[in-house]
Amino acid sequence: MTGPNRLSVFRRDNALDATWEEVPNLTINTTDDYIQFHINSTGTDFGEFALGRAEGPNSITLSTFTAIYANGSSMLQWITQSESENLGWNIYRSETDFENAFQINAHLIEGAGTTTEPTEYKYIDQYNIISGKTYNYWLESRDYSGNTETFGPISLTIPQQNEDNPDAPVILKNLCNYPNPFSSSTEIEFGLNKPADVEISFYNTKGQKVDSISRKHYSDKIFRTIWNAENLGAGIYLYVIKVNNNIYRGKTILIK
Repeated sequence: MTGPNRLSVFRRDNALDATWEEVPNLTINTTDDYIQFHINSTGTDFGEFALGRAEGPNSITLSTFTAIYANGSSMLQWITQSESENLGWNIYRSETDFENAFQINAHLIEGAGTTTEPTEYKYIDQYNIISGKTYNYWLESRDYSGNTETFGPISLTIPQQNEDNPDAPVILKNLCNYPNPFSSSTEIEFGLNKPADVEISFYNTKGQKVDSISRKHYSDKIFRTIWNAENLGAGIYLYVIKVNNNIYRGKTILIK
């Protein structure tokens, strides 16, 4: 294949900050069933290979990029309407401008590749945050060729500690789901100190929302609900429980 849609092979080593580079002078044979290529070893230890288009800009249609303060952490959320050859994401944070920003994710956040379907991502900033400070965040997408595109900034001001509401509904410590792992359905159970609006969102490891459960004005002291995941594939799923303005998280494993 030639021209802007030429199919190429890219490689990089195992370092976290390694960039993708195109394998030169490579013959790729394609059929309807498979793609075949052969690489001669040069003594360099490359840990990953990927197929992609050698030319053309990284194209991301980003519809939302937001940050909220919840349960003592900064939660970032973004939604794309389409992605083209998107290998993944990096997130940068700064109290001033991008030149002084640092990357907050240790590993590349997996992208959706090429898709015309909406994709939702979430990421929790694990670094320390200080009450009263304002933090700026940027998104960086990286394609298979190593090209990057930056979005942002967005800003989040961390509330003062005395702004917290001690009378707000909260989840008690007995947060769990059983069975875990599970094969088709699992029961999520936790205690509430007072009536609350409860919303549970479920995400796969790519950050895509796959299901949700909502209960308004739930008044029992013990919250119980069954999550049926028969139509989902096996793997690890994260669930985010929102009780009014408080956020809690859990993890469960679906086996088939």
